[in-house]
Amino acid sequence: EELKLIRSLGVDVISFRDDTFTANRNFVLGLCQRMVEEKLGMRWACLGRADQVDEETAAALGRAGCFEMHIGVETVNESTLEATDKKLSLSRLKEGFALLKNHGVRPKGTFILGLPGESEKDIRATVDFAIRLDPAFCFFSCFVPYPGTSHFEQYREKGYLLTEDFTRFNYHGAPVVHTPELPA
Repeated sequence: EELKLIRSLGVDVISFRDDTFTANRNFVLGLCQRMVEEKLGMRWACLGRADQVDEETAAALGRAGCFEMHIGVETVNESTLEATDKKLSLSRLKEGFALLKNHGVRPKGTFILGLPGESEKDIRATVDFAIRLDPAFCFFSCFVPYPGTSHFEQYREKGYLLTEDFTRFNYHGAPVVHTPELPA
């Protein structure tokens, strides 16, 4: 009903900014089906996980007008992926990106550079993987240990913080940490 309302107001492009948008496959398939049945004629984007995209889901997204999905890749460093509990295999990432492309959905990869324990070599491997993945767009940001997180406390204790000016703690800005493995 909300989509029909905003469509009636002349809005024809929207973005679902929910990190868990693709977590419930049945919800995604149902929403896509309704969007097609209601002939909304909207183009839309969403956030999602490549490992939650299969052939049926990718096809449904494309039919319903989804033109791009932002996918958090973060890193290709396997130990970092394990430490952050990402539970994502690189082969499944490639598969998800390919399925989206096959159905007219542009995958956009987001990557975090300098995650805990990463070196310049790890970052280079992530950038090289991003190039091979060939997304429609790549977004690279610096790791930020936000106040209130365990990483913030660890980085503070070890003297890795370059500043405690929290206005600089955003992923669009310059690095706020400096580690032995990775200078700012």
